[in-house]
Amino acid sequence: MNTLSAVITNIHRSGAIVLVDTLVESTPMSALLIVTDDYPVWLQPQLHITLICKETEVILAKHLKGFISIRNKLSCTVRNIIKSEILCTVYLQSGSIELSSIISKRALHTLDLDVGDHVDAYIQMNEISIMP
Repeated sequence: MNTLSAVITNIHRSGAIVLVDTLVESTPMSALLIVTDDYPVWLQPQLHITLICKETEVILAKHLKGFISIRNKLSCTVRNIIKSEILCTVYLQSGSIELSSIISKRALHTLDLDVGDHVDAYIQMNEISIMP
């Protein structure tokens, strides 16, 4: 699991859907929550929280041109790559943030990734969990 320290900057609610805007260091990231009638009372602006996402939900792009609908983006450097027969774990660094992505070996070859390469890591807002 990837864990990112964040601060809540804004909360938007429409019915059961809650969009939580945060800052991870100086990078804006958002999480989409679905809540019941019991709205979490701890969910407040300026609260320090932890964002959590699976390694398989971190999408990598190299030299991406154009627009993409995913807003959660971290500019990273590849620190290490562990290869297996089918899957690879790519270890990333973005400032003081460390995270990892699990991608297929085919994707690794398509992206032509090597240690030291610069990539963008994207995480869909509905794939992020929030812990107080």
